[in-house]
Amino acid sequence: MSRMTTYDRALTVPAVRRAITDLQRTRIHPFFLAYLVLRRHAIESGSVIGLTPRWLRDLAPFIRVEGAPHNKPYYRPLSNQQVSDTNSYWLNRNLAGSFAPSSLRGPIVELATDGQGNYELSDNHEQQALDALLYGQRVDVVSLAAFLLRDFGFELLLSEVDEALVIAFRSVFRFDFDPAGEEAFEKLFFVPDDTPLVQLFEPLDPPFTEEGYGIMASGVDAEPLPVETSREPIRSLSVTDLGIGYEQGPIISHASNSPATEQLPESDPMVALVRRLLETSGGVIFTGPPGTGKSYAAALVAESLVDTHSERTRYVQFHASYQYEDFIEGFRPKEGGDGFILRAGHLIEMSDRARENPEQTFVLVVDELSRGDVGRVFGEALTYVEKSKRDVSFTLSSGREATIPSNLLLLCTMNPMDKGVDEVDAAFERRFAKIEMLPDAEVLSVMLKDNGLPEELRHRVLGWFRQVNKRATDIPMAALGQAYFAQVTNANDLWDLWSHQLKFHVARAFRHDNESRQSVEQGWRAAVGSDEVPTAQDSPQNGSGDETP
Repeated sequence: MSRMTTYDRALTVPAVRRAITDLQRTRIHPFFLAYLVLRRHAIESGSVIGLTPRWLRDLAPFIRVEGAPHNKPYYRPLSNQQVSDTNSYWLNRNLAGSFAPSSLRGPIVELATDGQGNYELSDNHEQQALDALLYGQRVDVVSLAAFLLRDFGFELLLSEVDEALVIAFRSVFRFDFDPAGEEAFEKLFFVPDDTPLVQLFEPLDPPFTEEGYGIMASGVDAEPLPVETSREPIRSLSVTDLGIGYEQGPIISHASNSPATEQLPESDPMVALVRRLLETSGGVIFTGPPGTGKSYAAALVAESLVDTHSERTRYVQFHASYQYEDFIEGFRPKEGGDGFILRAGHLIEMSDRARENPEQTFVLVVDELSRGDVGRVFGEALTYVEKSKRDVSFTLSSGREATIPSNLLLLCTMNPMDKGVDEVDAAFERRFAKIEMLPDAEVLSVMLKDNGLPEELRHRVLGWFRQVNKRATDIPMAALGQAYFAQVTNANDLWDLWSHQLKFHVARAFRHDNESRQSVEQGWRAAVGSDEVPTAQDSPQNGSGDETP
């Protein structure tokens, strides 16, 4: 039965700082935190196979730090080797890429995957975790719990609080209070005998109240535990609070579709994933609904692949009138206006430059690939962009010999709802690999929080965002990405966004479902707290132009 729970205790800052120091001195593989998430999923689902973690939901709240660098917002003071550069403790935004099965190596593959790119824990995963992630040494659970639960609130229901933090950790990460849970906990953790646990807590001012459900011990005769933990963080200890730091790099707006100026490190999971895909594919397509960061990701990866030598990258955008002459070759007026001259298009020009500099990497980014007639635009070059045909000579329509060199990398973006997507799929199905980018409420939550949007309003906007994208299951055109909200800081910004962008997206997506459209509009009014949503008569139901966003 639910009840109102008041969390009036929190961990002390000195206790959290000490925990971070202790963890940094202990040899722990950084994947151990991801393993805890996978194990919890296995316990909750009753199966070790088919695990589907949502890293931004399941892990990010425990490792996100206020004041962190924008491109590395997560901190995990764990390492499997001696650390000389503390920047290595910071983790980039792309948690899904960091922990993707394809990113794992060594014994972790056997521990956490089925070997086919899916998450699956081995039958003896706890012993394997001890051996492969903890190197045979159990972890001080008090230090680990103090770090992971530093921003959570606690209600201590009994006066005996010596084991409160340990109990909270076990409850949150499902080391249940039954024989199996006890055995697993004892295998991986130990509780220091001399730790004054009662000194870990201090009064939380002001207290935080929410509707709670009472964390229960597992088993037939489950009883309430002597501590309850808030379901989400209720404060945000900062980089300064924790005594940690990072050498801040340049900041780039997530709303920008222009070429990125920031470089992702070579070890970044997205860069590593693209490199692996390019080993067997002619190019990579970032595919997803509008606003999911496709162009941003492609630009960042492109700059990283050329080590920020921007002169070796080129950005083009396809559209309905984009032609073979623009991309491959065509006749163009001479500068003096006296006649025409045959000139190379973007692909051939970049190919020529790459062929002349075989030791260097060149990248061509094609934005909105599905907006053009790809068969006509690529022409005979379509066959030769695939991996097996690189550096093979072919003849252009003009009679000129050309090749697509292997050191020219192609990155593309595509909206799967564009009219030309079927042609793209047919042309590139076996030639290019795809990376799917979907709307992510957790990314939006972080974005709005960083922008300073009030918490209550942020939660309501997130609810509306989830509502719209849930409807996209039946109406794919309704899918809406988080980048639309990149510049939102207050309710006025939200209404500007609605008036000039979102209402048109909603009207177009639900033009044949008036009931759903009205429901989404009413949901927006409820979320933002105003009656400015246009009525059915005012809504642009019959807008002209392309049906796709």
